[in-house]
Amino acid sequence: LVEDPETGEYQLHKKCPNPDNPKQLLTAAKLQAKETSSQLSRAVRHDEHLKDFMPLPGKENGFDIEGIAVVGDRVFLGLRGPVLIGWAIVIEIALKQKGKKVLKLKKIGKNGQKYRKHFIHLQGMGIRELDAFHDDLLVLAGPTMDCDGTIALYRIKGGLPNAKESITYHHQIERLANVTLGHETAFGSDKAEGLVLTEKNQLMVVYDTPSEDRKQGENDTYADIFDYE
Repeated sequence: LVEDPETGEYQLHKKCPNPDNPKQLLTAAKLQAKETSSQLSRAVRHDEHLKDFMPLPGKENGFDIEGIAVVGDRVFLGLRGPVLIGWAIVIEIALKQKGKKVLKLKKIGKNGQKYRKHFIHLQGMGIRELDAFHDDLLVLAGPTMDCDGTIALYRIKGGLPNAKESITYHHQIERLANVTLGHETAFGSDKAEGLVLTEKNQLMVVYDTPSEDRKQGENDTYADIFDYE
């Protein structure tokens, strides 16, 4: 995403100069993949916790990535599903470049696995989005399946442990705010899907299928801002 200096809007580009080093050209790249699978899906398809959920539809507690946060060279992928006995899952990966347009997974897990798992007890919620602020990991969590229910913001102080897999219990997580309670709008509306920390250190949440009172004109919609301390 590159900012247009005249309009201030961001546009997608396949290539652009590095803003910190204009002599370096940055190129968009994707994870090594085939037509029906990626290096990541092949890596987790035999995992003891995930293998039974790979054939299921994503919104029926199948394997469904919805959140992403990058901390240094650590990449965290938040799973909306599966949720296992109340536990949500974050998959951690690390990447290396293979050619100009292709990325490849590094071996970072036990027994040479190309991923690590982190279990977070969100009381049955799946992960809708992730963001990072300093050492903290921010989580937008809500129903895994296609149903109305509570959507909430959480903070894991200190983030997730490095160099090992982990379990984070519910009492170790701070609940920042309820975004919706599942009965405040018409069924199927205001599905919170996106989270970002603004320049003013406020949390902005954006919605899929916005309710009518959230729409403004033909193309605009209101987001929600939550104070973050």
